[in-house]
Amino acid sequence: MSAEGPVSNPQPAATPSGLAGPPRIAAVLFDHGSRAPGPRRTLGEAMGHLRERIGGQADVLLRASMEEIESWHWLPHKLREAVEDHGAQVVIGVPFFLSMGRHMGEDNPRTFAEIQAEYPPAVFELARPLLAEPDVTDVLVARVREACSGQPLDPARSVVILAAHGNRDPAGVAFRQPIVERFERELAGQAAAVREAVLKFEGDRLLELRLDEAGRRGWNDALVVPVLLGPGRYTEEFIPQVAAAARQRHPALQVRMARPIGGGPDVADVLARRFAEARARALARWQALRSGRGDCD
Repeated sequence: MSAEGPVSNPQPAATPSGLAGPPRIAAVLFDHGSRAPGPRRTLGEAMGHLRERIGGQADVLLRASMEEIESWHWLPHKLREAVEDHGAQVVIGVPFFLSMGRHMGEDNPRTFAEIQAEYPPAVFELARPLLAEPDVTDVLVARVREACSGQPLDPARSVVILAAHGNRDPAGVAFRQPIVERFERELAGQAAAVREAVLKFEGDRLLELRLDEAGRRGWNDALVVPVLLGPGRYTEEFIPQVAAAARQRHPALQVRMARPIGGGPDVADVLARRFAEARARALARWQALRSGRGDCD
């Protein structure tokens, strides 16, 4: 289930000054926020699977969004709710974000620092995004295998195009390179080429240019793999429109698309690992607070 609430047996809320015993822990799974139903369903699915994986490690699981689309799910409100309504003394923010960028590099750390200043006795910790480690690449490889189950890749005429949102942050761009390298190894001898493409920014890697290259080289089977969390405007409108325009320019070109990453059990496994890392850091800070040593790195 994806509803918010306790993950394990509820514990009585501790007083702000009561630091005895293990802390009550809240996990807050949050995304950018969207009015479209697709991203909301994906976050809800991920939340249901994450709940199954962090029982015993957190007392309550909440969902939130960066954008104040629904005020009751706005991230700052949910962080406060974790403390005020659920008695959490340690709050772990689990971002449903792929990589670093302005949000993960600036906006979210600032939000967490501001809320931390409001509740000095508590500990707020922000987990790393999904692509902080290459383990989520296993999910993308599985999406390719699934897409090819009925139509295998052709070593002479297939090109696999990893289509990401695009990023102005160099750190966000660098996060994608291990994915490309992994796909080149995985698909060696199975596809003519592996290419990286972006849907905005980074103009020299735009998807339409990659499809034009495929048409010119005779790679007439293009499999687009969305390096995106869920269905939305890009998968339902933008990529199909770019593909249709490419087919007009290159009539022999076939363009097919794999499923996006989604919020299924394989993604929840990665989210649980990110949560566990952040939980360990937060508990170290909590112990330092209890011992009177203040914060620790």
